[in-house]
Amino acid sequence: MVQLHPRLAAVAAWVLPASRVADVGTDHGYLPIALMESGRAAAVIACDIGEGPLENARKNMEAAGVSGIRLRLGDGLGPVSPEEADCVTIAGMGGDLMARIIDAAPWLRQPGKALILQPMSAAEELRAYLYTAGFGIKRERAVPDHGRLYVVLDVRYTGDPAALSDRWENLTLPLRVGAPAFAGALMGPGADGYAFAYIDKQIARLEKWAAGISHVPRKAEERRRLLEILDDLRRLRPEGNGAEGE
Repeated sequence: MVQLHPRLAAVAAWVLPASRVADVGTDHGYLPIALMESGRAAAVIACDIGEGPLENARKNMEAAGVSGIRLRLGDGLGPVSPEEADCVTIAGMGGDLMARIIDAAPWLRQPGKALILQPMSAAEELRAYLYTAGFGIKRERAVPDHGRLYVVLDVRYTGDPAALSDRWENLTLPLRVGAPAFAGALMGPGADGYAFAYIDKQIARLEKWAAGISHVPRKAEERRRLLEILDDLRRLRPEGNGAEGE
């Protein structure tokens, strides 16, 4: 059986049993293979924009001896029809690209559609988009993998977009959304030491950002907003909680 890296194993664990899955940016096809080998998915459409990755996925599928996976060439969810998938997995790409892929597929707003997302970078861009586009993060976890912390998000469309104050209209979307863009649902029930470690890293990053623009007059508004977000993140972060095993 295929052994998934921790970040992909966390994605697989949140796929609802018997789902019809569309895996975007499938690369070597390891996630679809694991989903079919475990019996977690009823069927998988593995999509990629490149012919090379799809050929690698095909070879890996044949070597694993699995069936029930269809390979589709195309950009994002373009090769997938709404009735073919009730769960979409996107892993291993930037959060800003994920946001564009989701935005280009309006059918993800239909009832019963689930998204399991694992951004490699720009997670705040992804969360900010989700919140303002009417999606809700049902749950989120931080996963250690090869010396880094990644997040996995379980997302549903709620139709209830976040309201943005005009006070920060000149700032980027994550800064306008504020602390939820940087913490997501990590501090919900069951938050573990890795969630706290992730928040600590966010706090350190924003502190460095704020310090770097402290003497730039044209960045005064941005710095004020960063300091507000930092206060909110620190309130989320009780003292005495650290990552287990770190």
